[in-house]
Amino acid sequence: MKNQCRHNPSTDRVRSTGNCVAQRTARPWKSVLTLSLMFGMFVVSTGPQSHAQEYSVRNVDVTGAATTGAFSNNNEGQIVGMYSLGPCCLGAKGFLLTQGTFTTIAYPGATITGADASNKHQEVVGGYLDRTGTLHGFTFKNGVYKPLNYPHSESTAAGDINDSGTIVGEYSDGARYHGFTFQGNTFKTADFPGSVGSTVYSVNNSGQMVGVYSLTDPFLNSSLHGYLFDGTNYTTIDYPGAADTTASGINSSGQIVGYYTDSSSVTHGFTLINGQYATLDYPGAAGTYLYQINDHGQMVGEYWSQESTLDLRGFLVTPVSQGSGVFRRVAPGRKIF
Repeated sequence: MKNQCRHNPSTDRVRSTGNCVAQRTARPWKSVLTLSLMFGMFVVSTGPQSHAQEYSVRNVDVTGAATTGAFSNNNEGQIVGMYSLGPCCLGAKGFLLTQGTFTTIAYPGATITGADASNKHQEVVGGYLDRTGTLHGFTFKNGVYKPLNYPHSESTAAGDINDSGTIVGEYSDGARYHGFTFQGNTFKTADFPGSVGSTVYSVNNSGQMVGVYSLTDPFLNSSLHGYLFDGTNYTTIDYPGAADTTASGINSSGQIVGYYTDSSSVTHGFTLINGQYATLDYPGAAGTYLYQINDHGQMVGEYWSQESTLDLRGFLVTPVSQGSGVFRRVAPGRKIF
């Protein structure tokens, strides 16, 4: 699961909930809860020589939930994430939203479940905590759950799945976090070269991957750098002037989203498109995470209010004129909204 209790990268969605207690149903169910959608419109100027560009933002909140996080959106418009009816992930469950139909995802016997991604085949991947507090990965399709655990690992979480069925995520061997890929029933470790801890958060349909690594912290709590792996080369992604940077999502055009922490310890969303960085913050929020971007340029994430870092809410951002799906952007350090 993403960052519902502690604000760290994508597969920390589940990892971050380790101190929370939750109860689960033994099978998925169609929720009787409703999805609260709030629309807004924002007009942005991308510079003195350019015209204004409009974007729409829509809250994705489960009515009655204390927290909701929108973690990923695929090209068919499905959104997955996690919600909790109590504070700090109490009773946290995953969800899949498809054309207005909201389905809860709860791994059988788990205490906490988070849905991290889905592909066009409605295959969902994520992570769950068992009753001993151990983190496991899983897949879910057509009502059937399957475990996904890196061999001989202490913990595993699945962070993304592309349309070819390639799954990426992280595992711990007890000494550090590693990234992994899972394709054709074969696991492979995928670590940033020279890192002491790393993970893979997203994979697009071309096989490009993004994630985060650290040269000093094996458990990825500090000194974070994002990266892109294009199938041959690794490239570091550091938002200009940031203290920490996480690259959390990539679409088939190679457009990247993520989040960074500035020198005042404030968290901001960002985009990296055609080599240009831009900040994307939810209007009026105290902090913003941007998690994924689909091939239409739509992005999902979560934010929290000035009052409480535990008051997490999901959102979806869409360019008003879809066109090529490319957002107009502003210079580093300036906000889109």
